Amino acid sequence: MRKLYKYMCGVVVAFTLTSCATIVSGTKAEVLLDGCLNDTLTVQTNVETYSGVTLPQLVEVKRNHLEEPIVVSKADTVLYRVYPGKKLNGWVWGNLLGTGIIGVTDFLTGAAYQPAQNSYFLKEVTTSGTEPIIVMPMKERTSITSYHHEIAGSLGFSGRIKSRDFDRCEDVVTKQMGYHREDRCGDIFDAIALGLRYYYHFNDTWAVGMHLGCVFDGDDYEYNGNHNHSGRILFRSPYLMPSVKWTWAHTGNCSFYSRGSFGIQRHHFYFRASPKHADYQRMDKKKWLPAYHVTVAGMEVGKHQFRFFSELGYGNDGVFHLGVSYHFGKGE
Repeated sequence: MRKLYKYMCGVVVAFTLTSCATIVSGTKAEVLLDGCLNDTLTVQTNVETYSGVTLPQLVEVKRNHLEEPIVVSKADTVLYRVYPGKKLNGWVWGNLLGTGIIGVTDFLTGAAYQPAQNSYFLKEVTTSGTEPIIVMPMKERTSITSYHHEIAGSLGFSGRIKSRDFDRCEDVVTKQMGYHREDRCGDIFDAIALGLRYYYHFNDTWAVGMHLGCVFDGDDYEYNGNHNHSGRILFRSPYLMPSVKWTWAHTGNCSFYSRGSFGIQRHHFYFRASPKHADYQRMDKKKWLPAYHVTVAGMEVGKHQFRFFSELGYGNDGVFHLGVSYHFGKGE
């Protein structure tokens, strides 16, 4: 229960620290409707209905539903459907500058987005037509260049590998062989993961691919305080995982994404001692196990072929993940 309590407290703190845009901007945004319509109008948004108004009129919309239309009507006749659209709210960067963590809470509340266009000018129309006029925001040319193929090299960091095999090996080394684990100070990460991945991008949102990598970990032990008589429990785990990548936001030269991977890995624990002795020179334990990784949030920086990325997630690739990618095979 204590571990669960600490975990829940950690989740609460993390979500609190990653809500910069929610705190500053809130969950609602304002859109200005202006124009040369002199009649009394009714404007309906996903927040409220404004009755008996004349332009210009400032209305509120929910940031989480910016793709829903603002309906402008006169005498029960719909004249316009105005779609605010959405783009990334600049306050999201406050999370990265302040905590180094992407604002997960901001994306859940919708505060991570703002209207793609904050004001619209509506021209006079006749009410004889049956179809309302659709008004969309002017599309901005994205600076992210699209490519079909992506290859990347990565380095991941995480805590100590937790395994019953590791614990059993440590018990033999410490209780039967008389070794003691060396004290280490200042270690934040124990295991590292080296990876090579490939993705095929169907469009700017979805990609599928394959991830090949290996996790490395180890602990140093000494025999009765003798540094010249030492040993090391080593862990190696190569893995292969099919992967799906979802890019959910583009802004400037940056894109934000999540990904999920699932495959197989081969755990290998063994003990090496110096000087070597036949009775405990090598202790091996090999096992095939499922491999997985979930990236909660990742950020890629760059608009051309070479780009840098960093990720936060859980699984074989580590808690914190970074690397460089190369894109080729230019799309439309």
